[in-house]
Amino acid sequence: MSQQIPGYTHGTSVVAKSPVSLTDFGLMQKSALFGEEDVKYLRLSHDVVKDQVEAILDVWYGFVGSQPHLLQSFLGKSDGKPLGDYLGGVRKRFGQWILDTARAEYDQKWLDYQPEIGLRHHRTKKNQTDGAASAAIVPFRDLFALIFPVTVTVKPFLAKKGHSAEDVEQMYAAWVKSCLLQMTLWSHPYVKAGDFKSGIESNSETFSSRPSLHSVRSGMYLFSFPRPCAARYSPAVDQGSSPHYS
Repeated sequence: MSQQIPGYTHGTSVVAKSPVSLTDFGLMQKSALFGEEDVKYLRLSHDVVKDQVEAILDVWYGFVGSQPHLLQSFLGKSDGKPLGDYLGGVRKRFGQWILDTARAEYDQKWLDYQPEIGLRHHRTKKNQTDGAASAAIVPFRDLFALIFPVTVTVKPFLAKKGHSAEDVEQMYAAWVKSCLLQMTLWSHPYVKAGDFKSGIESNSETFSSRPSLHSVRSGMYLFSFPRPCAARYSPAVDQGSSPHYS
């Protein structure tokens, strides 16, 4: 399927190496509490969504079409009308993105392709893949906000194959985390040079010991912090109130 999609260049020599390393991505996963269980549930979702791709895209395209400020990214410059060929080309790659997300294969080839997707939203490469005469950029304003409608509308599709409510929730949570991670990678072209990462984790002993998840209670995560942080953080979860800082 992917070999027949124009502009889908994942794993090919035309894609440049990602400026974000696999080590960097590993730190991002820790920030998002993304782990092997999430990979497991994303891959479980693959068989669930693989024959529902077009139905999912119908929902997503319907949402974008109902929001003039989102549709603006697909309108022709000359007449202000939707560019059918452009929308169709993006739709095919968007469908493949659903399957790639569910496969959860986080190797170097996958990582290299994420900034490429970002460049195609940014003025650097937008419109080039399909030769479209449309808006020069997808505004950064909308990128992260779209994670919610994309993930909340995929959830009903995850529940259509008879999985338990718990499995559906786990698949949904994994999709949310994956989309957050992918959108962060796509954002690289929008971020000022040098600001995507600070390198502080390699320069300070304070951050040499990572916070570790040790329990979940009442839907809230409890962490053990390195000593410099622990002195300023006083969780009050056990007392039935919100965690607070001093």
